[in-house]
Amino acid sequence: MSAAILTYFDFPGGRGEASRLAFHIANADWVDNRFSGAWPDKKPTTPFGALPTLEIPGKGVIAQSNAILCYIGHEYGLLPTDSWEMARQLALMCAAEDLR
Repeated sequence: MSAAILTYFDFPGGRGEASRLAFHIANADWVDNRFSGAWPDKKPTTPFGALPTLEIPGKGVIAQSNAILCYIGHEYGLLPTDSWEMARQLALMCAAEDLR
């Protein structure tokens, strides 16, 4: 399988940073594609007109930071296996998003 490609703006922090950290924690093979071009030109080519995006070769591109985190967590065994604990983790992710 080819490496996943995470695209986010070229700065630390923001909604892409948690996915970068998750990939590092998972010791995964991935590409950190740091976008630094003209955003008005790029925006219409992204799902929902936003970054971060995650491209999985052979599958496609997904957007939204929490969806990307859920994919990374599931793919690399970072999510709790207990349904209740998984739901609690998702609740924390949603609460953090509300704070943003």
